[in-house]
Parts: sequence; C-alpha cells; structure tokens
Amino acid sequence: MTVYNVLKDLKDPALTFTAVAKRHSLSASSVALIFDRAVIVSRRPLPVCLSLDEVAAFKTPQSNYVCILVDYIDKKVVDLLPSRKKADLIDYFYTIPLKERKKVKYVSFDMWFLCEDLHNGKHIRQFAISCFLMSFNLSITSM
Repeated sequence: MTVYNVLKDLKDPALTFTAVAKRHSLSASSVALIFDRAVIVSRRPLPVCLSLDEVAAFKTPQSNYVCILVDYIDKKVVDLLPSRKKADLIDYFYTIPLKERKKVKYVSFDMWFLCEDLHNGKHIRQFAISCFLMSFNLSITSM
C-alpha cells in the first residue's frame, strides 16, 4: 500500500521526493527508488535542433557525469543518459532509427571528444547535420 500511496502523491508535480518521503515516513532516496522502479519515462523524438550537455549533478555507476539531451527550440528534455562516454553515446544514437536521426539538422554541445570526431568526419553520418555548434569556442561549422 505504501508504494501505491507514494506513486499517487508523486503525480502532483508540486511535490518533491523529499515532501512525499516526509509524508510517508520514508527517506527521499527510498521514494526515488520507488519512482525509478515503477515509472518508465520514454524518450521524446529527436528534434531539429538538439543540444547535448554533461551534468555532474547526478552520478551513476557508469559515470560521474550524465548526458542530457534537450530540444534547443522548445527547451524540453529529450532524454537523460547515464553516461557521457563517447562509446555509450554512439551506441545510444545507433539505437534510434536513421530516419529519425536524419531529422536533426543542428547539434549544439561542448564535449571536446565529440567536437574532435565531428571535425574528423567520424560518426557524422548518424545525422544529416547541416550545422553543429561548439559551445566552448562559439564557432559554427557547416557540413
């Protein structure tokens, strides 16, 4: 019954894990675990303008950083990946159908290893990218 009540409370977007935990005499990490086990959040479709960034706020067993994918235009999260490692990102994008990947026309990121690979032409065929932005030096490169 506790799991049901916790999940019911979490439907209210104004309630945090901490608030629900206090209500049910649980720890915030227990509430987060209940949420993670019960709720599957599916990936949003890839947008025309995709922004990638690494975030150190969440550590996972795979990495000290997670990778967040955001629709640059509507500012909505597309997906949150447990790792920013190049091999993991490549594997992730190859799971997305080519037709969908080709809808991405612009990519913005500041991850140096992606910049290096894109300059060398590696993995660029994952997308039909007409332009990518490298935040660290504000350069724009046409493909």
